[in-house]
Amino acid sequence: KSQKRNRLKQIFFPTRSRVKLYQSQVSTNKQMTPPLNEQVTRLNQRAVDVQNGIEHSLSSLHTQRLQYLTALNEKTRDLEKAAAAFEFSSSKHLQQELNKTKTLSYIF
Repeated sequence: KSQKRNRLKQIFFPTRSRVKLYQSQVSTNKQMTPPLNEQVTRLNQRAVDVQNGIEHSLSSLHTQRLQYLTALNEKTRDLEKAAAAFEFSSSKHLQQELNKTKTLSYIF
């Protein structure tokens, strides 16, 4: 019973050293809390900045990709037109050569 009573006294009537210890802990916690909150705020802001940077980079890459694909499509179209024109002129030239050969063979 006496131990229980002593324990209750310690809880409800703490010694001066315990009061001082508690007060110093409270003071330390108050001093620690703002820097931690500031760190959390800075880290959150940094995370938002990084996310915005990544989104901007992705958007920029997407735009560049579209520009390159458009240019590539235009070049491909130009090459296809040039190939068709070359094929047409080649076949026309071959037809003319064939006609010359036929004409020459009639002569001889």
